[in-house]
Amino acid sequence: TDPSTGSGQAGNDKPTTNVLRVIFNFTLLDSDTGVQNVIAEPREDGHYVVSGNYLSLDGMWRVRVVVRRKGVEDVSIEFPIYLVPPSATKPDDPQARALLLASEQRMNKLTSLRSVQQLNDGSNGVVVTDYEYHAPDRVRFTVEGQANSIAIGAQQYYQDQNGQWSQRARVDPFVFPKFDQAAQAKSVELGRAENVGDEPAQIVRFAIANSSGGGDIHYAYWISKRDQRLLQFAMQTESHYMMQYYTDYNAPNIAIDAPANVAPPTAVALAPNNGDSGTNSARVLSNGRARGFITGDLEGDGALILLVAGIVIGLVGNAARRERRARLTAMGIGIACTLAGIWMFVDAVNATTSSAANAPVSTQSALAGQTVYQQNCTSCHGASGKGDGPAAGSLPVKPFDLTTHVLLHDEQYLHAVILNGRGYMPAWGDRLTQDQISEVIAYIRSLALKAQRENPRPGFTPQAP
Repeated sequence: TDPSTGSGQAGNDKPTTNVLRVIFNFTLLDSDTGVQNVIAEPREDGHYVVSGNYLSLDGMWRVRVVVRRKGVEDVSIEFPIYLVPPSATKPDDPQARALLLASEQRMNKLTSLRSVQQLNDGSNGVVVTDYEYHAPDRVRFTVEGQANSIAIGAQQYYQDQNGQWSQRARVDPFVFPKFDQAAQAKSVELGRAENVGDEPAQIVRFAIANSSGGGDIHYAYWISKRDQRLLQFAMQTESHYMMQYYTDYNAPNIAIDAPANVAPPTAVALAPNNGDSGTNSARVLSNGRARGFITGDLEGDGALILLVAGIVIGLVGNAARRERRARLTAMGIGIACTLAGIWMFVDAVNATTSSAANAPVSTQSALAGQTVYQQNCTSCHGASGKGDGPAAGSLPVKPFDLTTHVLLHDEQYLHAVILNGRGYMPAWGDRLTQDQISEVIAYIRSLALKAQRENPRPGFTPQAP
């Protein structure tokens, strides 16, 4: 096994010749059942094989593959495997959920961070990506062996193979930090305890409902016992897994700026109401909420009216000349109106914020992306993006369900995938322009959000990388 390809062979598709030993390490993450180390048997074609019942219990396992070569340091790669129990739904462990919440609160106070992501590409290969983050809205993204990308708020900068940078508006603004899986997590439980390097860690296991209604997405978080930082995590869903490793918390040497010599930005024209004819633009906001005349949101207007009414009723009804019962009645009505107004206002703010975070920008780009998608992508990914297109059955593995996959990654990762290809998906950089790729991303995000609305999950927000 060569960790750079995950295929058992070197990057040039030829067997690696200096391998002394390949070791498989099997660890159940749900509980401490020990660790099994197994030496793989070499085959003539350059692959290394392990046979036996090493995944003996249901739950999430970590498989670590270590390649020992002559004259060089060992290299290794990890990946999770989830074995579905007969009853996959478990009640929450309050201690585990409290630790998960504490970890996210700790991470959401960060000013900067680095991470390395190892992502299965759908064909047993592994894509390695380096990230640097800086609050409140910056990230640098580098796929090893490819060019860079930078996000700063609502702007995205892409670098081509020749080193030239271009600028485009993002589908939605980038935000860091944004650790918010606890709001969606279910079946939260404590797993085994182990060290990550020299740091003692407690594993927290949980699942998140799949937005397309399929099997759950399973996570394992390694949380520091010392200060509740998230040290690393594993994610596994159908035909897809990801490992993410965090370092350099609040590092002072992380600076992310817009690149020099950027090509002129692409103009993006707003379209009314996600493609509506425009007849409702006076009544409906671009996030789908009813328009108000005072605050801009109808629920916000109602909240303001209730607040004013409550204060006026309380003041007028409490006049000294009124009898005691009337004053108490007026005071009760005033307090009720005020509390209702406060509740409605908070709900309006939360709903508007959630809509803004979960909806792609209403642009002509998204509308154009539908045409590009239908012409180039539906044969494999299907009209609804669920990986069920007419050509999907002829592929070695089922295409990714975009309604889930799109919401697991930031759009700069999706841009790199479409541009350069991944696994069995070909590169589209020679057939689609940069603008068309951005348009497709806007459209497939709308497909994912449509699936999420059809299978609602309380507190859902897309995950940053």
